[in-house]
Amino acid sequence: MIKSKSKSKRGKASLYARRTLEDKRVHDHVADAAASVRKAYRRAARRGGAEAVEDKRLYDHVRGAAGSLRAALGIVSRPEPQPKRRGRKLVLVLVVVGAAGLMAKKRVFSGGGEPRDYSDRPAEPVEPARAAQPA
Repeated sequence: MIKSKSKSKRGKASLYARRTLEDKRVHDHVADAAASVRKAYRRAARRGGAEAVEDKRLYDHVRGAAGSLRAALGIVSRPEPQPKRRGRKLVLVLVVVGAAGLMAKKRVFSGGGEPRDYSDRPAEPVEPARAAQPA
C-alpha cells in the first residue's frame, strides 16, 4: 500500500513538472516574476535600509512578482482539460437523423400503412376562385 501511494505521488509530481516545463503561459509568468524580483532587488540595493522599507515602487515590484508566481502556480495546479469528444456526438446525431429519414421514406412509399380515405373530397375538380376585378 505504501508503494502505491508513493507511485501515485510521483506520477502527480511528474505531471506537474511536465506541465511546468511545457506550458508557455507558465514560462511567461515565471519570467515576469523574475523580472519583477530583479527590479525590486536593484531598487532595494540603491536605497538604504529604512528608505527601502518605505519605498512604494519596491513593494509594487514585489507584489507583481508574487502575483505572477501565483498565476503560474494556478495554471500548473489546474487539471489539464480533457479533449472534447465531438466525433461521437456527431455520429450519434447522424445515425438518428438517418434512421428517422429512412422511416419517413418507408412510410411515404408504403402509403403509411393504412389505405387513404378520399371520401371527403368532391368527385369533380373544383376551379380556383377568380380574383375580383376592379371596376
